[in-house]
Amino acid sequence: MAGFAAGLLALCGPAFPQSQLPSDPSASTIPISTWRLETTVFGGWESNALRDQPDGASDYLYGIRAVLAHEQRSPRGQVSLSLDGSGRWYREVEGRDRWEGSGNLAVSRLLSERTTLGLSGGYSRRFSDGLQVLNDLGLQVALTRSEALDAGGRLDVRLTQRMRWSADVRYDRVDFDSNDLVNTDSLRAGSSLARRIGRRDDLSISYSYRRTSREPVFDAHSSSLGWGHTFSARLSMSIDAGASYVPFRSVSAEGSGDGVWSSYGGISLTGTGRRSSLSFSYRKGITPGFGLGRNLDSDIVNVALSAALGRNGNLTVSGTRAWSRQVFASSERFRGDYADVRLSRRLGRHFGLSLRYGYRRREIQEGVPVESHSAGLAVTYTIGPP
Repeated sequence: MAGFAAGLLALCGPAFPQSQLPSDPSASTIPISTWRLETTVFGGWESNALRDQPDGASDYLYGIRAVLAHEQRSPRGQVSLSLDGSGRWYREVEGRDRWEGSGNLAVSRLLSERTTLGLSGGYSRRFSDGLQVLNDLGLQVALTRSEALDAGGRLDVRLTQRMRWSADVRYDRVDFDSNDLVNTDSLRAGSSLARRIGRRDDLSISYSYRRTSREPVFDAHSSSLGWGHTFSARLSMSIDAGASYVPFRSVSAEGSGDGVWSSYGGISLTGTGRRSSLSFSYRKGITPGFGLGRNLDSDIVNVALSAALGRNGNLTVSGTRAWSRQVFASSERFRGDYADVRLSRRLGRHFGLSLRYGYRRREIQEGVPVESHSAGLAVTYTIGPP
């Protein structure tokens, strides 16, 4: 049951999953070095386990997973490493038993009082619904074995007390075992300049370039103006708006004609309470169509809620909905939905118990959507800091 197992990866994951860049190392003034080992056994059920037709067969599964995470902090830097391996087996459905694994490394370093450098990289061998790079974009492609490689870097420079400049670059590659999906590379580079206005507002200007390849090659240029506002210590908002341009030569090196312009930007809201947090974001722009062999003009909505239940319990709810269109053929449309609900409780110092429900849906054009539901129970034993 791929959907259930993929959710468990986030449920008990390491400190910085999917090569996420670590936080500002200046926040740590006391050197810290920790190791953490988590072992999980799980079982569950999934409808439409093969996910190759609208009404596929359901099945039960069971499995085991281990995560080794290391984190080291000092006043001038931070290093995070995680290694993840899992195996899962279906009761009746054939061709879905498998072993999966991933590794991620993130490094942050203060080069000076004004400059911070962050680097990250990761590799994973999973089924396609377990790849975070696809879930973040709302891409629900056919279920198949896949390999993903990502690497990135970010440089932050404080020019003055109120002005900051940053530059970042990120590379993603996803290869699929299925001949029906296109192996895809995506390279993105960008820069932004931000200035603090008063005590509660920030203004920014940014530019980014993206190249998506594995013939044909697609280019996209995007630029925007942004505004961020802090309502209170617990509530903040950011808005940016601009335009994206895709040259016509991206589709055919021998062709001619005008490129395509589209709107670009979004809004995000983040709120925190004493024991809970809520975030909402909407983004519109050119995104890489991993597996589809083309750039997409996408609208993506993300919602996430986390709430503490008593001293040892926690509830998390997250969801993504994406509407996408092929850039040079707006009549070709895609839709993907992802939702996840988890309820977890710590049982003493070493044990934990969690329940999960997941939902996935993909639709191409106006065809019949392919949906799946999953539910499961997991027990975790942890050695290391809670």
